[in-house]
Amino acid sequence: METSVLITGASSGLGADFARRYAMEGKNLILTARRLDRLEELKTEIEAKYGVNVEVISADLSSAAGRNFVIDRCLGRVGILVNNAGFGIGSTFESTPYPRVQELIDVNITAVSSFCHAFIPEMKARGEGSILNIASMAGFTAGPYMAAYYASKAFVLSLSEALHEELLPFNVHVVAVCPGPTLTEFFDHTGPKRALGQNLFLMGSDEVVRQAILDAKRNQAIAISGFRNKFLHFLTIVLGRRVARKSVAKIQGSRQ
Repeated sequence: METSVLITGASSGLGADFARRYAMEGKNLILTARRLDRLEELKTEIEAKYGVNVEVISADLSSAAGRNFVIDRCLGRVGILVNNAGFGIGSTFESTPYPRVQELIDVNITAVSSFCHAFIPEMKARGEGSILNIASMAGFTAGPYMAAYYASKAFVLSLSEALHEELLPFNVHVVAVCPGPTLTEFFDHTGPKRALGQNLFLMGSDEVVRQAILDAKRNQAIAISGFRNKFLHFLTIVLGRRVARKSVAKIQGSRQ
C-alpha cells in the first residue's frame, strides 16, 4: 500500500508549509486540523499545483475522541508523521484557567505521544519511516510566563531523542524539530506582543520547514533552525539553566 505524509495542525503556519514542501516531492498527504475550511483551501491549492492526493480530516486533538478518530482513519497508511499541532499560553501559570492548561497538555503532549505510539509499529514493520516532532528552542530551558508551553516542549524533545535511539535499528528516523520564534499565527494566541529578543531570532516558516525535512532525511536527532538559534542553544549550555530561565523570565515578562 502506498503511504502518505500525515501532518497535524496543517491548516496554517508550519503545518501548511510542511504540506507544500512534501507535495513538491510528490508525496500524498493526510492533513488534519480543527478548521475544515482552511484545510479544504489548502487541499485545493496543493492538488492543483502539485498533482498529489490530499485527504483532509477535521478533528480536535485536545480530545481523546478526536485523536482516536484520526488514528483509526490513518492506520496502515502513514509513512511520514509530522506532529505539528500545538499552541502556547502566555501568562503566569496560576492565572490561566486550568482547563486551558489541560487542553495544552492534551494537544502538545498527549497527541504527540499517542500518534507516535500508534504509527511506529507500521513503520518498523515496513523497515522505513520518519517522524518529525515539532518541539522548540523552548524545550531546552524552563519558561517563566509560559511555563506549561515550555514544559510541554521539553517533553517532546526528550521523547523524540529517546525514540530516535530506539528506532535506529529499524531505519525509522525520529527528529525533534526545534525552531525559535517563527513567523506564524502562534504569537496571535500567546500574548499581546512579541518581545525584542524574539524579534531578533524570528525566522520564516518555510525556511524552518525546509531545514527540518533535510535534517529528517539525514536522521538528525535534533534539528535546530538557523545559525542564531544554534548559537543561542550553545549559550544556554555554557551559561546553565539558572541564567537561561532568568533570561526567559525577562523576555516573556516583557510581553505581559
